[in-house]
Amino acid sequence: MIQTPGSGGDTAVASRPGSEAVFVYQTAGAPTVSVGAHVQVTGTVSEFNGLTEITVPDATGYVALAAAAVPVPVTAAWPATDADREKLESMLFAPTGAYTVSNTYSTDQYGEVGLAYGATPLLQPTEVGAPGSAQAAAAAVDNAARAVVLDDGASTNFLSAANTGLTPPYVSLVNPVRVGAIAEFNRPVVVDYRNNTWKLNPTTQVTSTTADADRTTFKNTRTTAPDAAALQGADLTVASFNVLNYFTTLGADTVASFNVLNYFTTSGPTPPGARPTRTAPVTASPSRAAPATARAVRGTPRA
Repeated sequence: MIQTPGSGGDTAVASRPGSEAVFVYQTAGAPTVSVGAHVQVTGTVSEFNGLTEITVPDATGYVALAAAAVPVPVTAAWPATDADREKLESMLFAPTGAYTVSNTYSTDQYGEVGLAYGATPLLQPTEVGAPGSAQAAAAAVDNAARAVVLDDGASTNFLSAANTGLTPPYVSLVNPVRVGAIAEFNRPVVVDYRNNTWKLNPTTQVTSTTADADRTTFKNTRTTAPDAAALQGADLTVASFNVLNYFTTLGADTVASFNVLNYFTTSGPTPPGARPTRTAPVTASPSRAAPATARAVRGTPRA
């Protein structure tokens, strides 16, 4: 990412005319610039799956310039609309307010943590109302306004055979990431849009060995034992059921027919329902060159 020198700061997002940063995609070779360098970039401007970028063929797309003012992170609450998030795209961002862990679905695979702006996680709309109800619709609107994903700054698939020996960056036995925990941003992040999702990316890749002071951490909400005082006199019934790959369209209309479905026997075929991939088609790029003068704020791998 590159950003206009000296831009950013404590400004009202709604009044901003637009983003002052852009992602640079280098198609070949290793980047020859570092974070903090003042450069001029010349390449082809395009939209890649919703992210504005400048594509350069190799290191010849950069020209080193004299030192300039360092960009300042925008200090603001998480914008509730796509229009306001666009005004921060690829810019340094210092989150304010509470961000709560809402899901850890991709934490072990891609090093991502689903967050919700505010002190409570997101809710399934049908948890608060019947499908199509006003309550369910309101929950869906609230989810769209508060959701954002914390990334690790890389596209590593930790579940692939080549990477099973690696530990995802936000997984810890000492400080576990749990739904409902509060995220603590110890460093500014970059507002990013990838995989059809708004994300908060670190300025450098976070790994399992990155110091807490240089990464986002989470308040440990796990206790050594259940809170006896809080549970005293409570009437609780605990139940769980994994419905992640549960299908209702396999042709079983009775209990007997359901029990003989091959999908649920050890001798039958593997149940359908693989996890979604993170690949996406490349959109056509308009053929126009655009010089840009800015300071590099992050070198992000193409997801």
